[in-house]
Amino acid sequence: MFEIKVAYERVVYISDVGSRYLHSDGHVFSTVEYFPTRKRAQAVLDKFYPKPEHVWEHGDVFDNSVGRWIYLEPAASPMVISLDYPKDDATQGSTPSIQLNDAKFLFNIKEKI
Repeated sequence: MFEIKVAYERVVYISDVGSRYLHSDGHVFSTVEYFPTRKRAQAVLDKFYPKPEHVWEHGDVFDNSVGRWIYLEPAASPMVISLDYPKDDATQGSTPSIQLNDAKFLFNIKEKI
């Protein structure tokens, strides 16, 4: 798996756990290619090794522009519940498609217990 690493405190490169380096044309070589910014390196990484879209599972905790939430799949249908305002009836059982838009996955609650 490739990741962005910093060199010489100013430039970055994309490397795996071995001595292989991702270049801007998508080829992998044993020689390094430096990028002037992390943003440029991230664009190359996203182009050739995009992250798979997260598949939401029961117990996933996430952040969005409104706050922190948990995704639940009871027998009836999937729902999300606010962790920031647990007593607010307006946020209980909210529609997942709305709250999961631009959501940032944090962890699954099973990992924490």
